[in-house]
Formats: sequence, C-alpha cells, structure tokens
Amino acid sequence: TSRILGDVRLVDRFFCVSDFQRPIMARAGIPKDKLHTLHNFVDTDATAAAPGHDGYLLYFGRIETLKGVATLLQAVTHSGHQLRGAGDGAWRAQMQSLIAGLANVTYLGFQQGEALRRLVGRAKAVIVPSEWNENCPMSVLEAKALGRPVIGARMGGIPELVRDGRDGFLVE
Repeated sequence: TSRILGDVRLVDRFFCVSDFQRPIMARAGIPKDKLHTLHNFVDTDATAAAPGHDGYLLYFGRIETLKGVATLLQAVTHSGHQLRGAGDGAWRAQMQSLIAGLANVTYLGFQQGEALRRLVGRAKAVIVPSEWNENCPMSVLEAKALGRPVIGARMGGIPELVRDGRDGFLVE
C-alpha cells in the first residue's frame, strides 16, 4: 500500500544487502537509480582469526530443508568427514532421525555468542548449502571474519561473498 500512496518517490535511496537483490527490487517497482548495495556486516573487532582448526566441517543456522541440510547430510554421510551442526528449526526432528547412528555427524543444538564463535573459529570449513536464494547470509560473513573458508551454494548472493578457490569453494 505504501507504493500506492507514493512513498517510493519520497525515498532517495533503497539499500539492498546484495547485488543479487537489486534486480528483484527493480522488478518490484523500485527505480534502478534509487537502488544501492550495502552488504550485511559483522563487527570484526569482536572476532579474531583462529590459527589452525579441529578438523570438522560446520553447518550453523536454521535447520530447514530450504537451507540444504538434507543434501548436506547425504553428501557427508559416507565422506569420512566429521560434520558438526548447530541451530534449530522446523526440520530438526527429521535431521536428528537421519543422523541417528552416524558416527561422523554431531548435532550440538542451538548455539550463540562465544560458544558459537569458538565452534566457527575451530572449524576446518563452514558449509552453507542453501537450496534457495539467500541474499547475504550472516553465516558466510561470520565464518570469514573468523578466518574460516566457506563451502557455499553457487546461488543467490553467496557467490558475491565467496571467492571460489581463494577463500572457499562454490558448489552446485
């Protein structure tokens, strides 16, 4: 309704959290010349890159099918890699059922603050397997702020944040 009332013409600038989001906003009727990208950010003064790692891959975030958790579990089940998962969501019970008996997958429940920073900081890599178009996922930024490489889906705004082969890898 705000567009019907003409509010868009009263706004000088709209900020998108990714370049990926800009054409979506333009299709919604926001003039292209008013759209500017300002990525999400993290306070890097509160983080420090941790030397080395403890050998595990880490997924942290919402436990939902659209986040790619089921695909991640299929990929890691017979890989020999250790996976730790942290978070909560509507798909948690199904995930716990799938990982029951898997020696290489550990679910840690919801984590936040210093406990989450320690998990991220000691991970070999952070996995962001989204199967929907994320704009600018905080998990990527938080991992990079702690010096951790990211293995992320090649879709949405993730490729803007992960330089394939340099500070992580992009996967289909």
